[in-house]
Amino acid sequence: MWVRTLLTLCLLAVIAALCVRFLLPLLPSLREMDLSTESFAQFMRDAGGWGVAGSIGLMIVHSFIPFPAEFVAFANGLVYGPYWGVAITWVGAMLGAFAAFGLARWLGRPFVEAVVPIRHRVRLDN
Repeated sequence: MWVRTLLTLCLLAVIAALCVRFLLPLLPSLREMDLSTESFAQFMRDAGGWGVAGSIGLMIVHSFIPFPAEFVAFANGLVYGPYWGVAITWVGAMLGAFAAFGLARWLGRPFVEAVVPIRHRVRLDN
């Protein structure tokens, strides 16, 4: 069990390192970027499919790290319009829910037993 978890964490670390190595240099530095609403919206539109993928990715991350999803949903509506904004937000939310469910099924009860103290598990089991 722990070997599989360790391998998964190593794989995620490698994926994150590759993203930082290859995708981060493609983004303009904050000094060069105008942070107004319209310039940000134009930046997202100019990114094309990568902008949509980034929005969907933020919604997937939202399933694991709590931050207000309303900001992402509002930005999607502002950048892509109400219909495409809703569609992009919904796809990201559903993929995030699918990923969270799959991770919970994969890790299962042994992970919960390792993380949650016994006194809390007794309350949950009853």
